[in-house]
Amino acid sequence: MAASALHRAAGLVALLCAACAPAAATDFNIVSLPLGGGLSLSGTFSTDGTIGVLQPANFTAWHVVIRSSTTLAYTPLNAAPIQISQVTVTPDGRRLRIASSPDGVNDGGILAFGSFGIGPEFGVWIANFSGYYAPEGDAFYLSGSNFEWQPLGVPYHAQYVAGKAPTGSSVFTLTPVTFLSGAVMSGTVTTDGQVGTLGPQNLRDWHVQVRQVTETVFYSDATGANSRVLPPTIGVSTDGANVYVARPGGYLGFGVAPPPPYPGSGGVLADFGTGAPKRGQAGFYDAVTYQFKPLNFGGSARVVATVVP
Repeated sequence: MAASALHRAAGLVALLCAACAPAAATDFNIVSLPLGGGLSLSGTFSTDGTIGVLQPANFTAWHVVIRSSTTLAYTPLNAAPIQISQVTVTPDGRRLRIASSPDGVNDGGILAFGSFGIGPEFGVWIANFSGYYAPEGDAFYLSGSNFEWQPLGVPYHAQYVAGKAPTGSSVFTLTPVTFLSGAVMSGTVTTDGQVGTLGPQNLRDWHVQVRQVTETVFYSDATGANSRVLPPTIGVSTDGANVYVARPGGYLGFGVAPPPPYPGSGGVLADFGTGAPKRGQAGFYDAVTYQFKPLNFGGSARVVATVVP
């Protein structure tokens, strides 16, 4: 479809406005999209208030977020052996505890699963109050070159509650630990019902997860910018309540578009261009990732954002 035809279609979507004149600036929430592969697209953008066809220059600010979520799972199948010392269950069977260091010098307890330094490096510390980590204790996860520590800040001569179980249950839900990166450790440890001091023989099962979330943000605001409205953008319009991308031929994306052969990067809200599937796609790309999701949209104008109330 020629560019002029796209503009006519976009204008019709905008309620056939007679005068597509600028008004007050308008803020929009991007319609969130799961992209598969642990990725999602969300965010906001602002326009100069124009009603009707939107050109790249009509976008005055944006904050487009590509969120990546991955989960590391540690179980008896992949994270053994067990390191356990000074770990107890309270007499009521409700709390799983690990002793902290008595003075920041002498060892406290440890509860860990997996291999560290020998063989495949894959493991997790629920808490470690021994050696270098005696002063306040650390949680830790490791998967090859992917690892992170988190100080627990537990005082000396204390009992760190690593997990809790309902009355009559031996399945302890671990106390969640949030790492500086935003990763969160959680899960369960199952015992044989023993109270008092535990050893390796008393641990029957464990399922520990570390959920990692990273974000790539394309933005332009009063503080600066790291991106632009991507050059293929065309066929975009608004009626003031929603922003639409026309099908066929329309495109809206934000990112970095360096000269070939460099791939650049970007978040694409909708792509109905000649290289896209007939029913459109949306996604994210950079130097190492190309993750697009079919939109399966059969209409003439897809809503990609709604006005902020």
